[in-house]
Amino acid sequence: MRTFRPFYVGAKTVPGLEIPVESSWIANRGGVAGFARELQFRFVGPSHDCLSQLQSLKPKLIHAHFGADACEAVPLAQTLNLPLIATFHGYDATRTDEGLKQTREGRTYLR
Repeated sequence: MRTFRPFYVGAKTVPGLEIPVESSWIANRGGVAGFARELQFRFVGPSHDCLSQLQSLKPKLIHAHFGADACEAVPLAQTLNLPLIATFHGYDATRTDEGLKQTREGRTYLR
């Protein structure tokens, strides 16, 4: 893993996680336009802007934290024709199906 340079791609920022702008593509950086971009990213797929930026980096793989996040990363991995690796940290491996059904991400994960 030391040979890879991480680049964060996500629907929105994670509270408490400082990510340099030059090392990230985030759909929702705030406001109504940001929320609209987040919805597009989640339900339609990565935008042309996102794909162009990622393709210029020549990525080798996608690493998703949590199983539910990996489910949301599948369209991006397929579009870029990259392997997708998921790390399961706990709740995503131990939560019951009933518990997972309570969140949108959990429902996606179950599908």
